[in-house]
Amino acid sequence: MVINKVDKPNCRPDEVHDAVFDLFFHLDATEEQLDFPTYYGSGKNGWFNDSLTEIDNINPLLDGIIKHVPPPHIHHGTLQMQITSLDYSSFLGRIAIGKISRGSIKENQQIALVQADGSVRKTRVKELYVFEGMGKKKVSEVHAGDLCAVVGIEDFNIGDTIADVENPEALPVISVDEPTMNMLFGINNSPFTVKTVSLLPVATCATG
Repeated sequence: MVINKVDKPNCRPDEVHDAVFDLFFHLDATEEQLDFPTYYGSGKNGWFNDSLTEIDNINPLLDGIIKHVPPPHIHHGTLQMQITSLDYSSFLGRIAIGKISRGSIKENQQIALVQADGSVRKTRVKELYVFEGMGKKKVSEVHAGDLCAVVGIEDFNIGDTIADVENPEALPVISVDEPTMNMLFGINNSPFTVKTVSLLPVATCATG
């Protein structure tokens, strides 16, 4: 867990830590999950540490990510990537986003798009991008475990699988929640409730 903004005068890092621990406990977390590491820091001032001691870098946080976050599990075999999100560019059109579960994709490679209804359509990858910072970086090849954006695929949907053209195996289709809208109608309890404004008639007198 990372607790940010501990440089603020009214910060409560210990209370925040205990609140997260209680939340995990009430969610029936295991003992291993309850023994989570905690890092404190200030993103504004550019430091993070495993204690409340201020330092001049974020190296303890980066070391903690390497130590505690397991690497992606790589499956061996032909290409499989599930489209989990999409983007749009006025220059590139619709962009398919997802993480490669198996295999790799190269720029200008022919691939198969396996759709939710089981149909398979051959298409070609025009461009590939990986995410870097707040933007995207164009690359020529991506591998299993990479989160990437694929340009050139038309008429795809979230849940479709990008697969090997010779061995088009689909991943289990993910469901997308239907859009919902919540509205709350309450009683008007403002100070001006049932107040009325009297309009007085205005008379004008024309002379001449």
